[in-house]
Amino acid sequence: MNNILAGIVLYNPQIERLILELKSIEKQVQKICMFDNGSNNYSEIEKVIESISFRDKIVLLKSADNKGIGYALNKIFEYALDNKYVWVLTLDHDTICPPNMMMEYCRYTSMEKLGILCPRVIDKEIVNNSWDSEGDTVMEKVKVCIQSGALVNVKVWEIVQRFDEWMFIDFVDFDFCKKVDINHFTIFRCNRVVIDHELGKRCRTSYARIAEYLYSFTKVKSFVYLTYKNIFSKERIYYCTRNNITYIKKYSKFLDTKMEYRKLVSRIITRIIRGQNRWMIIRETWKGIKSALHCKIEPYYIQSEESMKE
Repeated sequence: MNNILAGIVLYNPQIERLILELKSIEKQVQKICMFDNGSNNYSEIEKVIESISFRDKIVLLKSADNKGIGYALNKIFEYALDNKYVWVLTLDHDTICPPNMMMEYCRYTSMEKLGILCPRVIDKEIVNNSWDSEGDTVMEKVKVCIQSGALVNVKVWEIVQRFDEWMFIDFVDFDFCKKVDINHFTIFRCNRVVIDHELGKRCRTSYARIAEYLYSFTKVKSFVYLTYKNIFSKERIYYCTRNNITYIKKYSKFLDTKMEYRKLVSRIITRIIRGQNRWMIIRETWKGIKSALHCKIEPYYIQSEESMKE
């Protein structure tokens, strides 16, 4: 565990949950680096660190205002690089790590061309829901994973040109995974490592119980999605839309663009149908589309073979 740094991005965290998170990972890594993105409760975060028994293992970096998830992650990785850490475990400020996490991950860190190890993610707020398949094997090769709970190779982060800070939020992790894949590094999901992660805020529908009942008999997953409606902020809708389009433009040489745009349309329709405040969703979606179409996006290229061999 001596070459592993845990990196936590903070933005107005729930203090009790943050304490649980720190205690869940403290014994599994050498050090914890937290980056605060302009939290309103920063003084409370400082008090937590001062009072916790393993405060010597914690480094707290900060920004006066919110500079986005990509910026925060890059600052954590810069700290890791400067202090010669080989791996960074990236975490949201509310992720509780299972006790077997690093023990399982460390079984595979010597794999050749390994870029990322990630957990199986479930959302207990949704009936029988898993963000990805449960998997029939201990390890599965995947193309994409969410940022929270991912163990990322610091050298690979450097080679693929870091996290995209312009994206601010949403698609930052998908963008990074695409660069990892394009540069011929691998992403493996460790199915023995399971984290509970709330994938966005939501509220139960008035007909949730009926939908759950129908799902229990039919096993048709569409009924699961009838149990809740998503609660989106206008910023989230804007960035989701803008970044999805710029992602397609950026990696057009490596994607089936027609398929990707069909997926985008499907996501937009789903947000409108399943979200609250539909007019806000439509308005912010349109703003995101206009912004993306007017942005000049440089296409991404595979990094030089020389840098990949270093």
